[in-house]
Amino acid sequence: MYLDSVWFAGSGAAFTEKQELGLIVINLLVLGFLFGERTVKNLEPLIIRVFGGEKAKA
Repeated sequence: MYLDSVWFAGSGAAFTEKQELGLIVINLLVLGFLFGERTVKNLEPLIIRVFGGEKAKA
């Protein structure tokens, strides 16, 4: 949670692209665990759009 708050607050800590991707993956795993698979399923279109999968181009 600390890294999330630093990232969202933009308090000067520069994360690399791999670190940002790691935060996103960890957050998705936590959301899936806490709120169930349906949460991840609901976020799937956003994830595809953000990461530019093949479905996003169609």
